[in-house]
Amino acid sequence: MNHLKRLATPVSPATSRAALASLAYLFVSLVWVWGSDRIAEQWLSSAGLRWNVQTVKGFLFVAATAVYLFFLSRSFAGRAAASHPQPECTLEGRTVLIRRLGDLLAARRGGTLLVLDVDGMRLVNESLGHDAGDALMQSVAAALVSCAPPQGVPFRLDGDEFALLLPEVDPEGGYELALELQRRLGSLDRQAGQRGRVSFCSGLVPLRPGMEPQDVLLVGQLLLRRAQQWGQGRILPPPDDAELAALHAMARWGKRLSAALRNGSLFLEYQPVVHLERGRVAYAEALLRLRDEDGETYPAGTFLNAAEEFRLMPEVDRWCLEQVIATLEGMPDLHLFINLSGQSLRDPAQRRWIARRVEQARAVAHRLTFEITETAWAGDAETLRAWMDEMRALGCGFALDDLGQGFSSLSALANLPVNVVKIDGSFVTGLAQNPASRLVVEAIHRLATDLGLQVVAEWVEDEDTRLRLCEIGVELGQGFHLGRPGPLSALVESLNPAAS
Repeated sequence: MNHLKRLATPVSPATSRAALASLAYLFVSLVWVWGSDRIAEQWLSSAGLRWNVQTVKGFLFVAATAVYLFFLSRSFAGRAAASHPQPECTLEGRTVLIRRLGDLLAARRGGTLLVLDVDGMRLVNESLGHDAGDALMQSVAAALVSCAPPQGVPFRLDGDEFALLLPEVDPEGGYELALELQRRLGSLDRQAGQRGRVSFCSGLVPLRPGMEPQDVLLVGQLLLRRAQQWGQGRILPPPDDAELAALHAMARWGKRLSAALRNGSLFLEYQPVVHLERGRVAYAEALLRLRDEDGETYPAGTFLNAAEEFRLMPEVDRWCLEQVIATLEGMPDLHLFINLSGQSLRDPAQRRWIARRVEQARAVAHRLTFEITETAWAGDAETLRAWMDEMRALGCGFALDDLGQGFSSLSALANLPVNVVKIDGSFVTGLAQNPASRLVVEAIHRLATDLGLQVVAEWVEDEDTRLRLCEIGVELGQGFHLGRPGPLSALVESLNPAAS
């Protein structure tokens, strides 16, 4: 019975490869011995000459066999090593890093945090498999451990992202260490014969009194993204004090915005878009606001840069869209504009989510207009146009914001299916003082009208500007002179003045 079980045991891949290699060697050997002897007998009549040829032939056979065995052994050794990886080099994670940062900052010992991301890991995983990617990460972790100074502590943050905490090491010393680590990693082969050297992008954060551990890590990630934008193998020099302060402020805003998305501190205000001649409210724009723990309110411009840096805009856009849809469902006579970020427009998954959500709210979609800017739509115009056509088929519209700010926005008018244009406010406010601004506004109005588009003038801040826009023929305007952003109740009153 045991014998039968052994017979039924499947042959291993290694055994199969060895058997095939042996059969191939046996076949080639037989052909060589038989064939070479036959040729020698037919072509060489002298016995002495045949003896000499047989001797040389034997030496050649032995040499060829040695070469064959060398390459065969190396191949099997490589496969064996791959199937028996070295013990893992385990590093602590993000939670431990934050705790160690807290201890170091509390002790006021100073130091530097090096944050790095290995280049090309997605390509390694896709082309060579995740096992090869994991092996490479182990090699990087081992290099970090060997390269770190005695007081340095390496960490693995997430996937291909690592950190090296360097107590009492100044930023310049951290920079030199990063260069040495880059050289050390450059000697690693990218697994399975892939050509090229291992490299990484990195940022260095000097530890300063008053910094919070999470802020330090956020600043490091900001610097890391900036390094990645420059290309592979980029090691950014440490920031100066002014740049560090700006990054620290952005990190705090990123943290506050993340908290606001969780705890409900975001809200919308509504600014009316008014018929310039009649003074009647035609539309309203939903504007994002953040209220902090002290009750102070901040406009979106205060924190949107941080939202973009920390890739929070898709989540912010989803939150805004949910609020706007709920408002439209409760107010059947209202038409709202809502801003849509470039990060959302460039994210295929986000575009699909928006399309599904608008389809679910199709009853109010015709009263919804997405505002996009020329910087937001820059990229794959064909893909964006197809998505916008899909959205317009669901009933919603699109407005091109800040028209006139750049030359490419004129191309958007011709290539993207927008139905509203909003003239950049910098031209509108200069109507009275700058004749060139009036020429620009007139040209935009004429072009948009010829294309069958509605025109909205932004930043209408006084009566004189309103009158000049009316002279040009601009129908709609938005600005403090016409109505300030406020709660929904104030907008309702402006829509129904007789009820107030």
